[in-house]
Amino acid sequence: LWHRRYLSTLQECVCSHKGMVDKIVGDRVLCLWNVPKRCAPADYFAVRAGMAIVSRWSTIVNEHHVHPPGSPEGPSLPPGVELKVRVGIASSTVTFGNFGSDTMKVFAVVGEAVEHALALQRVGCVAAGVPILLTEAVAKQVECYVRCLPGTVLRLTYCSQAQV
Repeated sequence: LWHRRYLSTLQECVCSHKGMVDKIVGDRVLCLWNVPKRCAPADYFAVRAGMAIVSRWSTIVNEHHVHPPGSPEGPSLPPGVELKVRVGIASSTVTFGNFGSDTMKVFAVVGEAVEHALALQRVGCVAAGVPILLTEAVAKQVECYVRCLPGTVLRLTYCSQAQV
C-alpha cells in the first residue's frame, strides 16, 4: 500500500539524517532530533531530511498512480486524488518523557517547537504554496548550509493557551 511505502521512505529519510520518528497519527508524522542523543547541527539535519522527503515524494506518488487493479504492489490511488507532502520544521527546547499515568506509559514531546511545526505543516505550507516551511529560528541556524528562498520562512508566536 502507498501509505506503507510513504512511511518507510519517510523513516529512512529521517533516520539517515540522525533523526527519530516519534509519532505516526494518520498521515502526520512527528520527528525529533537531539533525542535521545545530541546531533549538532540538529536544525541542519532536520532540513536535509525534509528535503529528502520532498525529493522522494513524487516517486512514491507516481508509483501508485500506475498500478493495475489487483497489482501485488497494492492499489493505485483513486483517479483525481492528488497527494502532496508538507513539511514544517521548528526548533526550541521541549519537554519530553512519560506523560501517561502510573498504569499507562505515554511518551510525548510538548512545547513550542511541536506546535510551530504542526502549524507550518498544516496551514503554512498550503498558504505559502511550498512543500517545506521553516521558522525564523531554524532558518538562522541553517543559513550557512542551506539557502532559504523568500516565502519559505515564517515568524510565529507561541500561544500557551487556547484563544477563543
